[in-house]
Amino acid sequence: MFFAKGHGTQNDFVLLPDLDAALALTPAAVAALCDRHTGIGSDGMMVLSEASGSDFKMDFYNPDGSGGMMCGNGGRCIV
Repeated sequence: MFFAKGHGTQNDFVLLPDLDAALALTPAAVAALCDRHTGIGSDGMMVLSEASGSDFKMDFYNPDGSGGMMCGNGGRCIV
């Protein structure tokens, strides 16, 4: 799995490209990847994926695996 890690205004994020819709991320998988002791460690995860009607879409996940509507610092990182 390819990933990048971005830092924006004292927050860090795991950034995942998924333009071919190959990732099957569950809340437990997101939480495991965001865990600072056993995973990559981050304040959240941003996934860039394909979208109809636009070039791409961004999905934000909180470090506990729950989805979020938007994160400004994470958005800055993925752009």
